[in-house]
Amino acid sequence: MTNNYTMAASERLQEAVQIAQNSGNSTIEPVHLLLSILKAQESINQSLLERCGTNRDILKREAESVLSKLPTIIGNQNEPQASGELVKVLQ
Repeated sequence: MTNNYTMAASERLQEAVQIAQNSGNSTIEPVHLLLSILKAQESINQSLLERCGTNRDILKREAESVLSKLPTIIGNQNEPQASGELVKVLQ
């Protein structure tokens, strides 16, 4: 799934895969990527969110709420694939 991204971006994408797997989702959605960005402790993204006046805790709760509503597959051992929406975000 990683392409020509920075090391940090590749790490966030891999974390998004892990979040999707841990949540039982068959596809990796933009919300998985958002959560991986929000969970990163030291990141330029955190300071950008703060400068924009974004309440990270509220945004994280909202993202987790969206994640909880995604369809899940029990016992799925396959690595989730990028959704069309995530592909658009990454272009």
